Amino acid sequence: SRFDRCGARIERLPLQPWSLLPTIQSGVDINLAPLESRNAYTEAKSCVKWIEAGLVGVPTIASPRSDFTRVIVDGENGVLADDPTAWQTALRTLVDDAKLRREVAERARSDILHAHTSRARAFEYREALRELLGEEDDRKLAINWVLEAPIAANSGRYRNIFRIAAELGAKGHVQHLCINPVAHLADKSDEQIRTFVDEMFGIPENADVVIGHSPLPPADVSIATFWTTAPIAAKNDESLF
Repeated sequence: SRFDRCGARIERLPLQPWSLLPTIQSGVDINLAPLESRNAYTEAKSCVKWIEAGLVGVPTIASPRSDFTRVIVDGENGVLADDPTAWQTALRTLVDDAKLRREVAERARSDILHAHTSRARAFEYREALRELLGEEDDRKLAINWVLEAPIAANSGRYRNIFRIAAELGAKGHVQHLCINPVAHLADKSDEQIRTFVDEMFGIPENADVVIGHSPLPPADVSIATFWTTAPIAAKNDESLF
């Protein structure tokens, strides 16, 4: 309600399709990514808001949470601010200096394309996995996907999870889709949940649906798919998290 005094200067957008995010972000001058301090949840947040804005040439002011400080050089490819005075100073500086806004955004975009895209990091990820697996590159893995209740119609995240699982299944890797029977699945039987998953996403080859997270099946790798599933995967001593 404190924004009401600004009247028409505040534009509130309804829920948007994810595919429109780049278009919307490209139309702003400054992207803000404020996150609370001394908060375990916000400290675990990624720098994705800096990446999204930088890719479309928009500079970001962000709270100095861990992943933002990992990628942002303050005043160079972004701006860090952690108290009201710092936020006011950062905003005034970027609002008043269009040239600086362009320079910060251009450096961010260059850094992102060079070091923070899937293409740029693919070799590093591959080598990390190769090191973890040792010489057994070709052996088939057992993989736990630790999922909350999948949403079909409006969730790109779950669609992408099942796309990856389908690729892994086609290569012969064994997968367990460990689903928490909550929300829209809470009143369904185990068989109904399996039917829902199969109808909405298709159960991948070499995969089964496991109802519940306790315990997780033995596996080589357990993949957390949401922040609430991270502690569950981390506590599974029988697999790599």
